Amino acid sequence: MENLINLVNKLQRACTALGDFGEGSSLPTLWDALPTIAVVGGQSSGKSSVLESVVGKDFLPRGSGIVTRRPLVLQLHRIDEGREYAEFAHQPRKRFTDFAAVRKEISDETDRETGRTKQISSVPIYLSIYSPNVVNLTLIDLPGLTKVAVEGQSDSIVQDIENMVRSYIEKPNCIILAVSPANQDLATSDAIKIAREVDPQGERTFGVLTKIDLMDKGTDAVDMLEGKSYKLKFPWIGVVNRSQADINKSVDMIAARRREREYFANTPEYRHLASRMGSEHLGKVLSKHLETVIKSRIPGLQSLINKTIIEIETELSRLGKPIATDAGGKLYMIMEICRAFDQTFKEHLDGIRPGGDKVYSVFDNQLPAALKRLQFDKQLSMENVRKLITEADGYQPHLIAPEQGYRRLIESTLITIKGPAEAAVDAVHGILKDLVHKSINETAELKQYPSLRAEVMNAACESLDKMRNESKRATIQLVDMECAYLTVDFFRKLPQDIEKGGNPTHSIFDRYNDSYLRRIGSNVLSYIHMVVGTLRHSIPKSVVYCQVREAKRSLLDHFFTELGAKEGKQLAKLLDEDPAIMQRRMDLGKRLELYKSAQTEVDAVAWAKLKKQGKEAATGHLLVLFTGMFSDVDHFPMPSTVAGISSVENYPDNPMLGQREITDGKAGKYVWLTYKEVYETVLKVGDSICSRGIKKGARCGIYGTNCTKWVVSMQACNAHGLHCVPLYDTLGADAVKYIICHAEISIIFVEQTKIYEVLKTLHDTGKYLKTLVSFSTITNEQKQMAEKYGLQLYPWEIFLHLGISKDRFELPSKMRSDICTIMYTSGTTGEPKGVMITNESILSILSGVNHHLQSMSEEFRESDVYFSYLPLAHIFDRVIEELFISTGASIGFWRGDIKLLIDDLKELKPTVFCAVPRVLDRIYSGLIEKLSSGGILKQALFKIAYSYKLHNMRKGYKHEEAAPRFDKIIFSKVKEGLGGKMRLILSGAAPLSACVETFLRVVTCAHVLQGYGLTESCAGSFVAQPNELSMSGTVGPPLPNVDVCLMSVPEMGYNALSPASPRGEILLRGTSLFSGYYKRHDLTKEVLVDGWFHTGDIGEWQPDGSMKIIDRKKNIFKLSQGEYVSVENLETIFSLVPCVDAIWIYGNSFKSFLVAVVNPNKESLESWAAENGVPNDDFRTICENPNTNQYILGELTTIAKQKKLKGFEFVKAVHLDPLPFDMDRDLLTPTFKKKRANFLKYYQVIHL
Repeated sequence: MENLINLVNKLQRACTALGDFGEGSSLPTLWDALPTIAVVGGQSSGKSSVLESVVGKDFLPRGSGIVTRRPLVLQLHRIDEGREYAEFAHQPRKRFTDFAAVRKEISDETDRETGRTKQISSVPIYLSIYSPNVVNLTLIDLPGLTKVAVEGQSDSIVQDIENMVRSYIEKPNCIILAVSPANQDLATSDAIKIAREVDPQGERTFGVLTKIDLMDKGTDAVDMLEGKSYKLKFPWIGVVNRSQADINKSVDMIAARRREREYFANTPEYRHLASRMGSEHLGKVLSKHLETVIKSRIPGLQSLINKTIIEIETELSRLGKPIATDAGGKLYMIMEICRAFDQTFKEHLDGIRPGGDKVYSVFDNQLPAALKRLQFDKQLSMENVRKLITEADGYQPHLIAPEQGYRRLIESTLITIKGPAEAAVDAVHGILKDLVHKSINETAELKQYPSLRAEVMNAACESLDKMRNESKRATIQLVDMECAYLTVDFFRKLPQDIEKGGNPTHSIFDRYNDSYLRRIGSNVLSYIHMVVGTLRHSIPKSVVYCQVREAKRSLLDHFFTELGAKEGKQLAKLLDEDPAIMQRRMDLGKRLELYKSAQTEVDAVAWAKLKKQGKEAATGHLLVLFTGMFSDVDHFPMPSTVAGISSVENYPDNPMLGQREITDGKAGKYVWLTYKEVYETVLKVGDSICSRGIKKGARCGIYGTNCTKWVVSMQACNAHGLHCVPLYDTLGADAVKYIICHAEISIIFVEQTKIYEVLKTLHDTGKYLKTLVSFSTITNEQKQMAEKYGLQLYPWEIFLHLGISKDRFELPSKMRSDICTIMYTSGTTGEPKGVMITNESILSILSGVNHHLQSMSEEFRESDVYFSYLPLAHIFDRVIEELFISTGASIGFWRGDIKLLIDDLKELKPTVFCAVPRVLDRIYSGLIEKLSSGGILKQALFKIAYSYKLHNMRKGYKHEEAAPRFDKIIFSKVKEGLGGKMRLILSGAAPLSACVETFLRVVTCAHVLQGYGLTESCAGSFVAQPNELSMSGTVGPPLPNVDVCLMSVPEMGYNALSPASPRGEILLRGTSLFSGYYKRHDLTKEVLVDGWFHTGDIGEWQPDGSMKIIDRKKNIFKLSQGEYVSVENLETIFSLVPCVDAIWIYGNSFKSFLVAVVNPNKESLESWAAENGVPNDDFRTICENPNTNQYILGELTTIAKQKKLKGFEFVKAVHLDPLPFDMDRDLLTPTFKKKRANFLKYYQVIHL
């Protein structure tokens, strides 16, 4: 794993070179995400001596006062041979072989940054040392903590140093190396004090005691070294450094190390601790721990890097391109920005963006309303008509009709239309100006150039002003044209009331009476209404032509003309970007360079163990191995003791197993058995088993729902080396009989309700089964039935006393390779397969899961409470409960009724809950339904809280830090619904949809993690990581004890060598794998090839190192309840139905049932239709009839029952296709095999 430390070294150097020092910068920081070891200690604590001892060289500046005034990032590289040398990052091409020169360069480089004052600086110095005498390690030496400022130091120096130290050690990725002198009281240690403040549990602090050899005579540091004085998670390490006299005499560091080893080995007080004391041991421990921490952080680091690159690129895109240097480039840049603005403006007018509809609103609402408001009746009042008619006649009254009077009346009335016409022009002008403002605001490029923004605004507004003036002129001209030339035909068509002979009926005098004038007014008003109707349509046309059309065509034409005449300096003034934005872009550019460099480095390490790339495997498919940072099997820690016994010794009085007390049919509180009580019961059960003559290696069945006695029986099997064989009837009616016979089970522990299920198999199983133990009582009828077959049937309490009178049976010796359990899973031939799981597999998976969670400080603890709901007969729950037992935690069982599940949860108040997606989907649906039924205010508050917390979690906040107030006010109700203490929810057995996972991660206030594994891999192979929201929808990275290999599947289009997204069948290898199928060596050889287990699942590696399950290679579906279905086997069975010619069956992990597409038999179906009155005009009509659909479904159900298929193998919905499956639709191969991917693609639009 050396490349991991080298990776961090490279990234740290890159951070420094590109100005990333963390410290709460407004820029994204990679420095804070990198695992580091910070060396902390007070003045004269021996901190420098510790570092020199680890390195084996005298290279640090020494003296009085504060010598270390800048952080020194010390990167140690082990080389096999050659001369030792050092390199500084600020002098990359210079090698220092004289370490006295290294010391001087540290001092000189410090002075270059701080001057020759005694001030400090946070800018680190990078020093790399290459030597065969070091381990691969990176340490950060920080200035020593001090209590008072001395001469030449500022008064704030004490606080400044403390703040600098805190800025490093407060980060959760920082490992603290707290150096304290043993000859001083530990309670006064500056290093321990500050470490305790930032790491109160001591989970990332290593304590180092110096000056042990200088302690007062008669005293020693044993209590401190053994953790009795102050306990840390990691053991204290003592060192003996060179004395000042040794330093003055230039005593060789290698010799000093030898003397240190001799001191601990020969000093009686420390002899028992000698193996874990000394500088060499310290270096090795730190190196190994740093590797472990880096390995656990890599997936999260990849996720952070990928996410930050996207965020930086998005912001850079928003900030726009940097300014060109030449005049031509500036001109082109300005024109491109203006074109972007112009395009946005046109999109508003054309309806692509909002706003253009307001123009139409002017024409459709404002203009007609304004015209309607014109009071033409006042203009044509009797007085006004008389006045204008009389005045128009002058001295000579009109002969027949007052033509001049008509004209004056019409002109004076039409002039009033100019007001609404001009108002329409102004309204459209205002809208266009608003759209210009909006378009400028929406043009991101203009935001960074205030002068150009103002110029474009002014130019656009000037153009719009000119267009408005032209539009007003044209619109007024329309009104003037109506005034200038009247439509004579309108008046000619008016009735004249002339007497025979052609003379008017009225005299000249009579023509000025009210009736006559009223008629004139009425005629003029009719004409005005006709003209208004015409202008109502022509005015909008004029406005659109003069304003809208021109604005789209030539809004910035004049600006472009002027722009071409500008000089380079004038163009530069237009591109006067805000200096803050320029600096931000420059800084972001450097950060992007850093993160892309980091991405390259991390990816290189992640793929470092790529093996057999391009190599042809036995099948001819490409194999690609992914272990990288996730797997280091050679150094993986394995438990050395039996977990259960260890827990009994460490936690005898802890509650272990609990069930609800039932009184008068009502459930009360949980009643607990302690570890000691369970242990004693297990021994009794074990003795009773042995008293029946059952030896190590025999098969013992357990049949029933999860309960205390289930676990006791299982642990008794573990203790006496029996092969535990869980029985369960979801595999089918005959599964229990098959498993008993196949495994040759001699004893079964059974739930009372399942006794009859066992007894009715005795005709076939009686030759194997000799002992049956009920979890509770038995009936006389059951006992008599058992005795017919020579079967001994015992109630629980009686069985416990079988072995009491005898000497306690000795526990047999057990090997890691011994079989622990045989778990039967559904097989492709209909017969269950017995998966043999060894002790080593169980121990390996326990250690792997614990190590994975421990590396993220989410390990299971003795205070945890687990809700046992998933069947113990399945490996998922079995492994989790074994893990809980190994940590001394508590396990509470549900009552076995799904309707009472939530009630049990609330009573138990578990901290950990394992579920399958169906259960989590129900919780999700229930929450959504409850939310939907709430009030608008409640929904709005929830939406705000959810969006806020999700946003913060996506930014990288831990779920408990993302929205603590909303957690307390809004989401606490969800948490209370799950008991109130839930911190971890694990989902397995089938994929959980990303939307459900994300929702639950937010609202449950707990980690919701998906995992992946099979019975054959002992359940756990992949587990997602807490607080990594990017892993939603994936199963996370592999556990550290598993090798993962992708095999290309060309026939399905999956390429394991694709650089963009490697996809292929998931192959697993490691100590947690099963050893084979019981009595089925043929099946074992099919799936275990050269140590690799072929899962049949298709996976895709994600950029953050997690795996996403995307398909199945074999024609086997896993339904949402976790059951596997052999589709080809079912299709063979259902094809036996006479009315079915062909059938295609489909299912997936998100549904709990199967669906099918059927080609019905034409003759059979037509005959049925005729007999049952179904219209049979043609075959397609028959197939589309709902009654036909129900008939076919009923026939499929009938054959399923006849063949004794399991419930989940029944087809629940069907579609009838009258067209036979054919090659024309690419559904069949030339050999008439189904192309299943094509079937899904072709029929997926059908809703069943």
